[in-house]
Amino acid sequence: MIITKAVSRFARNLMDCIGWVEALQNHDPPIRVFFEQENLDTMSQTSGIILFVLAMVAQEESHMKSESILLSLEWRFSRGRFLTPRLFGYDKVEVPDGFGGKKKVLSINESEARVVRWIYSMLISGASPEEIASTLTEMAIPTGGRRRDGTLNTHWSPWQVMAVVRNEKHCGDVLARKTYTPNYKDHKAKKNNGKKNKYFQPDHHEAIVSRAVWNAAQRILNSRRYGHEGTYLPMRIQSHAHGVRRAALSIPGS
Repeated sequence: MIITKAVSRFARNLMDCIGWVEALQNHDPPIRVFFEQENLDTMSQTSGIILFVLAMVAQEESHMKSESILLSLEWRFSRGRFLTPRLFGYDKVEVPDGFGGKKKVLSINESEARVVRWIYSMLISGASPEEIASTLTEMAIPTGGRRRDGTLNTHWSPWQVMAVVRNEKHCGDVLARKTYTPNYKDHKAKKNNGKKNKYFQPDHHEAIVSRAVWNAAQRILNSRRYGHEGTYLPMRIQSHAHGVRRAALSIPGS
């Protein structure tokens, strides 16, 4: 027997609920499901129709909650209230919100920020994401995550390097609604190619790299993505007066 709190906890999708109950009943030996809140046993003769109705109600409740969350996010984003989860290079710290409460904002974690700056510098200097990931792994630099045993993860993948370089938050900006969930039943996120409103705010928080460096890195990644052989070299970090360091693109023969 499987004992569950309620039909809505067992499945929020009508077809999934009915399908799993039938699959369990057809198991050898049969497995019954007992729903505590509804006091419903799937082995009883009247359980089928009752379960069908309850599953429909649970599915509609899930739909309404999903719509409510989407409306809430739309309201927040349209007023510049962005969701800023923990990000490599930053810590989440609490600051006064101006209304007597507190809010969490992104604050630079300098030890991780040095790694972020190094990644951008290496990419602009000609290193590939694979080479950067390999070097970071050899140096045992923590990725910011943990392994299953709780120890710090020091294995970098090219995908993780790309995620750092592609994230606009490292230059202080925020772009909301990059993905969306078209179907509340399967909760699968898809890339937002204009189906939903996107919200962008520059200078949302303190930047780790300049916007010029970030833009240069995007040009390099895009050139590789669309089959350009090599990179936009020689592109490198150049020192300027007053200690300012920025990405510069020099074209041979120009």
